[in-house]
Amino acid sequence: VLAANDNLGNAAVAVAKKNGQGGKVAITGQDATTQGLQNILDGSQCMTVYKPVKQEADAAAKLAVALLKGQKGETSATVNDPTGKRDVPSVLLTPIGIFKDNVKQVTDDGFVKPAELCKGAYAAKCKTAGIQ
Repeated sequence: VLAANDNLGNAAVAVAKKNGQGGKVAITGQDATTQGLQNILDGSQCMTVYKPVKQEADAAAKLAVALLKGQKGETSATVNDPTGKRDVPSVLLTPIGIFKDNVKQVTDDGFVKPAELCKGAYAAKCKTAGIQ
């Protein structure tokens, strides 16, 4: 199941568990939510896509400052707008696939707090993943 986000992925996880298929069906998500990360830690979701907010904010701020100064701003690519029939200068950042072995990156970045992620049954799984 290639879900558009972790909330939809979590719905697929719930259905898989209900049907005795928890951890046996490949389920993915996006947004690195607390629940999505917990699903990854317990093996019921394969991965999530993480886009570090700090990188997005830094890129947006640089563009905004350039525009305020009357400059074009530095872009890294173009994206085709089929409606406007034009290529739009863009800043494209590289999303990060988060799997069981790198969940810690999301907490290290401060996007999800370990205290929220590592509640109850997830405490031991967080410890195994190196999250304190």
